[in-house]
Amino acid sequence: MQVQNLLPRLRLASRLVTVAFLLISQFVPDRSAAGGWFGRAGDRAAMEGPVHRLGTAPAIGEWMLLGPLPNPKAEQPLAPGLGYDKDYLTPLGGEARARLTAADRIPFAGEDATTRTATPRRAAAKPHGVVDLNDIYDMPGRAVAYAFAWVDSPTSQTANWYLGSGDGVKVWVDGKLVHAHSGNPFGQSCIPRQVQFSAGLRKGRNPVLVKVDNANGDWAFILEVADSAGARDIQTELDHAKIHKDFQGDELLADSPTGFVMRPGPFPPLQWKDAPLAEKALGRIRLKIRWFDARLNEVRRADGPGRYAAYAEAPTRGGGRLRRAMTFFCAPPAFVDALEALPTTTTKATIWATTTTLAQFNGDYIPNPMIPRQVWEEQ
Repeated sequence: MQVQNLLPRLRLASRLVTVAFLLISQFVPDRSAAGGWFGRAGDRAAMEGPVHRLGTAPAIGEWMLLGPLPNPKAEQPLAPGLGYDKDYLTPLGGEARARLTAADRIPFAGEDATTRTATPRRAAAKPHGVVDLNDIYDMPGRAVAYAFAWVDSPTSQTANWYLGSGDGVKVWVDGKLVHAHSGNPFGQSCIPRQVQFSAGLRKGRNPVLVKVDNANGDWAFILEVADSAGARDIQTELDHAKIHKDFQGDELLADSPTGFVMRPGPFPPLQWKDAPLAEKALGRIRLKIRWFDARLNEVRRADGPGRYAAYAEAPTRGGGRLRRAMTFFCAPPAFVDALEALPTTTTKATIWATTTTLAQFNGDYIPNPMIPRQVWEEQ
């Protein structure tokens, strides 16, 4: 009778143990190199951490960070710090298999040889996507840090990745090392889209691990990921950025053989040195040009020798305004005639000829702060 009375209790206890086991399996974090006590790395426990959905804004905006960790200086000149190649994630199965969660406790030896513990924590990137590790850790010295996130892809595909870092960096996607650069030994700034590369994604969530070291100065990174449609948009942005960067070196020139030296009378028309590049950057805009004399009075023609300024302004495609200013010099006609007679090449012989021609110029004195009248008339 006693045994029969115990059977229902044993069955109930067995059920309670099963339920408890299932509940625990949902909350105990993945700790093994193979993916966890309760299954593969893709199980719910391992899925703890920030998730970035492919097809949204390209910059991964939230990470699980682990650091700062030691990065002693190498003995070899110009070599990366020793922390760059040291695998601090061995307790989690190594860098390629690690899945950082808030429950992790990573032991490491400090530079003073004492054992310390690092704990991952969530951190958000700045609005433009850069993760500023100097700001987060308030530590501008030598160090390394890890950043972990999941990228959720709707299909299996090859994704396009865009990386900026200061200094050295390694990137693992789905357990594969897809990019590594030891950085500049003197330090480098983190600039978005410094590097582009491709890496495959499986359908569903894919683990992404970034390791960034710091030699000195800027310690930060930004990682962007895009599908084919997003990559086309980014390439368009990169093309436009290059055009505008090149256009910054373009200049307005006078349509005159003597450049910024002009005759008295109407002002010369102005044009871009590289007109096709200007049209790519700005479109077909019409410049509004105003002229001013040396006393900043707006004028419509050069009435005599002296300094004049041209001020050009036009609206841009983005709603801003383009502004350029330049200085011209109005010289007596005889002086301009002498300039126009000079050869256009720049050999030593023509430089000598240019100097001789100018020395023989006997035109009227041109007021200027550099040469007094008496010196001008000394020939």
